[in-house]
Amino acid sequence: MQLSQITLGVLLLTLPACGGDGAEAPTASVSLPESYFSATVSGDPLDVVDLREASSVGSEVTVQGKVRDLFESAAFTLADHSLVSCADMGDDDHCKTPWDYCCEDPDALVAGTVVVEFREGERVRKEKVRGFHGLDNLSRVVVTGELTEDSVGNLSVIASSLHIEKP
Repeated sequence: MQLSQITLGVLLLTLPACGGDGAEAPTASVSLPESYFSATVSGDPLDVVDLREASSVGSEVTVQGKVRDLFESAAFTLADHSLVSCADMGDDDHCKTPWDYCCEDPDALVAGTVVVEFREGERVRKEKVRGFHGLDNLSRVVVTGELTEDSVGNLSVIASSLHIEKP
């Protein structure tokens, strides 16, 4: 008797989620708020290498590059256009992760990458950025935001807008 009551309870809880009237159950947001999207480029974007050399921490910056790594939160690594990804090498069998830069010099990778974060207060947002207006590995983007530095010297751009270039 107790098992059938549990089964009935589970069934009653799942029926509204099945959307019998065509309505979908509400789900948590899996993408960034639209307020981050920019259909146009604002300012004169710097390449990542130039950003690192010419910009000061705390300043508003606009930087361009290619998405290297997408994180499980609202953040990604932005790579300078001068860096060569496995996809840029033209050999389909070269690497199973074509957005990788495994053949680049490690020092060039440090100098040519910066982390981009979308924050809510002091924390990185929980939403994923993959798929936001088609964003994926190797997407060409322009990001505007504040340049920050953590306690060990890693630079990040706290994004206020993201423009995704169409291929």
